[in-house]
Amino acid sequence: MEKLLDLQFLEILPTTAGFLFVRREMLDEVHIRLSFHEYLIKTREILPVRRNVYLRRKFGPGYEQIVRSLGDYVSCDTARLSNGNAVVLYPGGELGFFSREGYPFWRGELTYHGSGVSDLAVDGDYFWSTVPEQDAVIRFSTATKKVVLRVSGGASRAFDGPCAVVRYGRVLYVCNERSCNICTLSLDRYAVRDYQHFHEPVYKFFRWQKEELVVLSSGVYLL
Repeated sequence: MEKLLDLQFLEILPTTAGFLFVRREMLDEVHIRLSFHEYLIKTREILPVRRNVYLRRKFGPGYEQIVRSLGDYVSCDTARLSNGNAVVLYPGGELGFFSREGYPFWRGELTYHGSGVSDLAVDGDYFWSTVPEQDAVIRFSTATKKVVLRVSGGASRAFDGPCAVVRYGRVLYVCNERSCNICTLSLDRYAVRDYQHFHEPVYKFFRWQKEELVVLSSGVYLL
């Protein structure tokens, strides 16, 4: 593995050239300043980018209206649905759907058996999220606004502290913080398999061209 970046940032978003990340600087005991950067994997460069570049990448073309509705635009997870609408999820379970123009049209709460839910991986008319306290992943219907499927959790413990998900084709990749590994979940058979093991917590996995990257507790690595 090659270490690309220390873990001293708030968020990471894959791009066609590498990934965007957000840094926070404490100006005093109350005020902070955010700065936005892009890591170019091919050249190993870090370049400053404008705030609107980050916001457009995260929320899509309606980002200005979405940000006006949200206020806090960093701590939430987001995904673009197949119809162009956006879904936004906060750690406490606050869930919102926005039109492609950025206007909110549905708000509610997403928890599972009283536990918090995190991350979003779109799968057609559904999205997948993790439930770290329940050692489970769930599938949520964007049409009915309900959880329609759970994998692991309860008596079955296929995951251990799942905290992030990403979908490539018909496979879901699940990052597990406590067991320090990545598992795959077949979306055809719902079979879980080990994929990668590490010696520290793993928080995110994504691909860039033919390369694979992972965010561990110590930083961002190219596998």
